[in-house]
This record gives sequence, C-alpha cells and structure tokens, in this order.
Amino acid sequence: MKTLAGLHEVISELMRILVALFLSTLATVAQSAPIEVLVTRVIDGDTLEILIPKDTPGWNLHRVRLAGLNTPELSSRCPDLPSRGKERELARQAKSFVENLVSGPITLERIGKDSFNRPLVEAWVNGVSLNATLLDNGIALPYIEGTRGQQWCR
Repeated sequence: MKTLAGLHEVISELMRILVALFLSTLATVAQSAPIEVLVTRVIDGDTLEILIPKDTPGWNLHRVRLAGLNTPELSSRCPDLPSRGKERELARQAKSFVENLVSGPITLERIGKDSFNRPLVEAWVNGVSLNATLLDNGIALPYIEGTRGQQWCR
C-alpha cells in the first residue's frame, strides 16, 4: 500500500508541474514584447488597423483591439432610436479623438486576444498609454464582459 501511496504523490506532483508549465506557456503565447507599428486606419475608438513594418508583405495589416475598455459603436445596438443616435455621435467623437492621437508610430504590447480572435493590446503614444488616455478622458468605459455593447445605451 505504501508503494501505491508514494506513486500517487509522485503523479500528483508531476501533474502540478505539467499544469504550471502549460499555464506559463499560455502566458508567453498571449503576451509579446512591445513593437512599434503604424496605424493605417482607426476602425472605431477601440479598434485599430495597424501595419507591422517588418512583417511579410501582404500579411502585415492587422486589426487589434485596445484592452480593458469599450468605446461607443458606430453600429449601435441600443434598443431605441434616441439612444442609438447618441451612441453613434459619441462613437464618431471617439474615433476622431483616437485618429488625432495616432498620426505617427505607436508602440503596442499584446496581452491576449478577444472573442473575435483579434489581439488585445496596450497602446502607447509617445510613452503615454492610449488605453488609459481614453478612459481618463471619458472617451471609453472600462470593459465589462457580457454587456454586449449596451454600456452606452443609458
């Protein structure tokens, strides 16, 4: 019986090690070192199309989503017409605000991916977090999972 108990302890310890290795591998895959990119298009306040200069030609345009925040949507999901109009106007303002900030190179740090498989990023413009700037200026709200775009309908 002692042999089985000892074997069980060894297997349990190996499983803990394997889980720890797996989780650390996931963290490494999800994150990346910061890279400098050019913004080719602001889709909306929290989604950018970027050019990665050293990437393979033809494969160097990517859409990324700013992590931890939600901006109003141009294609509002608000249930009533006045709320939809208000959200769309706020979305145009958010898009314009971001366009004015990202006219030159920016730095991105990938920190995960969203439900559409886009990279989630922290963006830096001249050393200042774009994500924090949007939140601090009321252009964005903190991201709350499960709200399905309804945060701006109130």
